[in-house]
Amino acid sequence: MRILQVVPTSGAGGAEQIVLSLAKSLKENGSDVAVASSGSDPYLFQKLKESDIKAFTLATQDRKWQIFEIAKIIKTFRPDIVHSHMFDANLPSTLASLMSRKPIILTIHSVAYELETWKRKLINALLSRCVSQVVAVSKAVALKLNSAGVPANKIICIYNGVDVSQFMGDSKHKFRQELCIADDSHLMGMVANLRPAKDHEVAIRAAAMVIKKVPKTHFMMVGDGVDKSAQALMRLCEYLGVSRNVHFLGFREDIPNVLKSLDLFVLASKVEGLPVSVIEAMAAGLPVVASNVGGMAELIDEGITGFLVPQGDYHRLAEKIEVILRNPTLAKSMGVEGRKKVLNNFSLGAMKNAYYSLYLKFGRVQQ
Repeated sequence: MRILQVVPTSGAGGAEQIVLSLAKSLKENGSDVAVASSGSDPYLFQKLKESDIKAFTLATQDRKWQIFEIAKIIKTFRPDIVHSHMFDANLPSTLASLMSRKPIILTIHSVAYELETWKRKLINALLSRCVSQVVAVSKAVALKLNSAGVPANKIICIYNGVDVSQFMGDSKHKFRQELCIADDSHLMGMVANLRPAKDHEVAIRAAAMVIKKVPKTHFMMVGDGVDKSAQALMRLCEYLGVSRNVHFLGFREDIPNVLKSLDLFVLASKVEGLPVSVIEAMAAGLPVVASNVGGMAELIDEGITGFLVPQGDYHRLAEKIEVILRNPTLAKSMGVEGRKKVLNNFSLGAMKNAYYSLYLKFGRVQQ
């Protein structure tokens, strides 16, 4: 089967990771896959090249002209189905597919951007009537789409999935040596690009409260944007007196090793669809403390795989972090249960199979 995926950005975000993982998995399964993106970040294109997956660069950010660019790619690549991700790609991809008479499915990764204005709600509702299927990455996203006018019969939920095997094993000591953190210290972390929606400030305030009560605790933040967005956060760390215990690591490609070095994973987001970072943390056997937004409750079983707290409440966030750090038995149990849940519900294989079944349902396979 020949599949064209379209994604508007090309950095190392969650949606891009899903596109890359899905493309690689489908290629290994014998499908001919190509990815088109208008992003200028080299990350996605480099990873596609390493996996010998066809890549098309959209020359313009203007969605009107992208319609014709995508239509040209469809004519060249001749996919059986088009699979588009996120609003900025979904509109031109749908119109290009209609022009080319190709079936298309749309994946909505988060409603924060997709449905933030009445205009986008209207566009999504209209697009949903022209496409074969709209995929929501969580039940919470599905409910939001339906309430915004997308018909229930057009929505299907397919959970994001990760390759669990990458997160097995132990690299704790090696990574801690790199950061000069003692083996008997607590190390918690947050993997998220430095964007306002991820609310790093709340995470830092919670970490500062924990550090004051449990001094041998460190908090590291991994994600792109340190050079642009970290100055204010670093000043906050200085103000709170925790600069020596808070580490800004910027973009890292060795996320499995990073996660395997942690004792606890934190995510303080204001909005989410179904965060890949939390799935990866659970795959690495980590307990998770996160804000209760989006599909987070579909990942975290309260008191079993982690804790959920009200968004923005850094006091509650700190309280639950401290509970886990002071109870190694609970932490270990949560990590075990979290990995089980990922294996059963959020594996890369499960995601690939669900999408492939959808492609077969709507794609017109060429002979």
